[in-house]
Amino acid sequence: MRTALVDLLEDLSTTPRKRLGLRVLQAVIGLSLLYRAATEFRFTGYLYGKEGAGAHSLGLRFGSLGIGLDHLFDWQYGPPLCYAVLAFLALLLVMGRTSRVTLLALFFTYVLITSRNPYIFDGGDNIAILGLSYMLLCLPPGRPSGSEWKTFLHNCGILALLAQIMLLYFVSGLMKASGEKWTNGTALYVISQATWRSLPALKDMFKNPIIATLAAYSTLVFQLWMPIAYFSPFRRLWIGIGCVFHLSIAVFMGLVTFSITMIGFELFLLSDEEIMWCFERARALWSSVRSPARAGFASVKNGVTPDS
Repeated sequence: MRTALVDLLEDLSTTPRKRLGLRVLQAVIGLSLLYRAATEFRFTGYLYGKEGAGAHSLGLRFGSLGIGLDHLFDWQYGPPLCYAVLAFLALLLVMGRTSRVTLLALFFTYVLITSRNPYIFDGGDNIAILGLSYMLLCLPPGRPSGSEWKTFLHNCGILALLAQIMLLYFVSGLMKASGEKWTNGTALYVISQATWRSLPALKDMFKNPIIATLAAYSTLVFQLWMPIAYFSPFRRLWIGIGCVFHLSIAVFMGLVTFSITMIGFELFLLSDEEIMWCFERARALWSSVRSPARAGFASVKNGVTPDS
């Protein structure tokens, strides 16, 4: 037992894992925050201002410190300033220009905003905040490990991210499996009938009992088996299904930031070698499409046409 523990500690202290996967996850979470900042910036006064929906809620959550922070949002320019800071720090995260200090600032800013008015978020904020907190243990993009201790902390952060996503899927699936509407296959039908939670087109599609039942049971199987499938030969298949699953949630239910964040976690589950392979294939595809287009533009610019 002691030998196994020593081997594990040595393995965690040798090489920092998932550097590229972590970079992809950071970029995707940054994009989700930029999307929220872009779509909500116009309404920050209404959502977070002195007379807004979340007025004085920080005092209830953080005590005397929250009361002081509430004065920031009571100021006319406080809410848009917070969102401007959020957008700037999220852009740095997308570009990979973050240190632990800027990452901590982003974490604090996002916690502050979500705590001021927690009623308008779609669940993606919780997983994003957890992800940002674990990233504080990880090495910043492009930084060498430097020491075994930093490598150990980095790998602990990676393990925490992996455990979080597996736990999220399993608990979500377990809660669905304990609900009557999911076990009898009517859950997605019920959800589709609420106009504010789905596209109107879903009302007709999920009225088909076969489609509704298959979709409900497929969701249960996907979420409950994710922690097992990740360590099986079906890992890539499950990750691909997960990306499609969350993309459909964004389209049909409008939970955009939640879906973007979860797709980032799905891509994080890929190995660095698999992510690099995807990048290379995308680069090759882009080159094959761009070269004929550039040749066509050059011929038009020179006065040469295919008919001449």
